[in-house]
Amino acid sequence: MNVIALGISVLLAGASPNSSGVQLLNPDVLGQPTSQPVKLLADGAPGRAEPFVLWTDVRCGRYVAASAFYRKPVRTSDVVSALDALYLSSKIQSGPTWLWRVTDKHFAIQLAEEKDVGAIRVTYMVFRETPKDLPKFMSGPSPDDDCSGAAPPGR
Repeated sequence: MNVIALGISVLLAGASPNSSGVQLLNPDVLGQPTSQPVKLLADGAPGRAEPFVLWTDVRCGRYVAASAFYRKPVRTSDVVSALDALYLSSKIQSGPTWLWRVTDKHFAIQLAEEKDVGAIRVTYMVFRETPKDLPKFMSGPSPDDDCSGAAPPGR
């Protein structure tokens, strides 16, 4: 499988959650080529709690998934509230694992508490509606996978 996980540390810079909330990942990263510059975090106001680590999953030269990790003082409810503010109508499951399926943008979000490391993990993943819409770079490993698929729709 040609998936690479990159860990990118982001300094928390002393920010703590307050009324302005949590800094979320920019979902526009998904499907973008790794050869182009990307903005990893969505626009945020000063004082928003940033992730302390970002991981990206790359397949065939494109970002196909990304995870943001938050730790105390950020609470699970802070992150759920930030995601609900944007994607409440897409929520399909609540705790202990939360799921959002943002169909019109072709990505899903999973939030889970990583108790063994004391963090909250938010993972964004690209998906396709039907197998015919699934380019080779997203279809999983196969002996003849040459990564020649097209870019994800809308990306």
